[in-house]
Amino acid sequence: MKQLYIVLFIWCFCGITSNAQSYLPIAKDSTIWFYELDPTIFAPVDRYILYTGGDTIIENMTYQKLFFRTDKNTQSKLVAAIRDDIQLQEVYAYLFTHQLTTGLTLSTNCPLESSIILYDFSLKPTEILSNTCQQTGTVSDTTRSFIYNKNRKTITLDDIGQTWYEGIGSITGLFNGLVAASGYSLSNYCEGSFEECSVELFLDTDFIPLNKSGKIFPNPAFSQFTLTLSKDIYDAQIIFSDIYGQKIGGTSINGNDEVFDISHLANGIYFVEMTKEGRTIFKDKLVVAR
Repeated sequence: MKQLYIVLFIWCFCGITSNAQSYLPIAKDSTIWFYELDPTIFAPVDRYILYTGGDTIIENMTYQKLFFRTDKNTQSKLVAAIRDDIQLQEVYAYLFTHQLTTGLTLSTNCPLESSIILYDFSLKPTEILSNTCQQTGTVSDTTRSFIYNKNRKTITLDDIGQTWYEGIGSITGLFNGLVAASGYSLSNYCEGSFEECSVELFLDTDFIPLNKSGKIFPNPAFSQFTLTLSKDIYDAQIIFSDIYGQKIGGTSINGNDEVFDISHLANGIYFVEMTKEGRTIFKDKLVVAR
């Protein structure tokens, strides 16, 4: 009997440990979130970056420093600190300012220099999250999705229009409802150094020549759009992906005028990319709006 208790203890302990280890934390070093002002324009646009870098101790807890910068001003500003409670699967923030360098503004409903909860990835449908920033949301759906090469928990709160992604944040960026300014959306996410994430390349206008080789219209589109290229292209591949880089479809193209049915796509922002022999020859944003 004693041996049975030992086995059960080990089994329970391993189960708890594996559950904790399976959680994907947001507060990782060298994580970068990109924001852009106008999601209907691919480039050039104003872009803003939040990124983690280094630890700091606050009230005996280890936080990740969160910095802010823009593509026009490379000087970074320490704006907050974030941490994950791995066991509880909760994410906390400690704000140092409501006013960022430019562009984004944090809601003044959120208290400064105190710990506030951003996310709770342990929530289940019908459960409610309330924080000190006067945000209250009811979970309507939970699922797991393969996003950025990892199986992440996804939580939807329909009543406040938020979708959370474990290890990334919400659909409108890390700060989700804490960002008071309207019109900003998360346009990219990356783990790694600035070089690995190609930050300067992403902030530059490197996609403009690709746009000049073709045109998507109408854009925004309702149920279909036409891709017209400046010259005939044969044996090329068209790839459709969402704003998180996940492939959602693809086909081949021959010629210079192709109509695509998008009636099955939900409202949102997508990328249309054309590749030939492993090289990207066209890439642009497509906005689906009904």
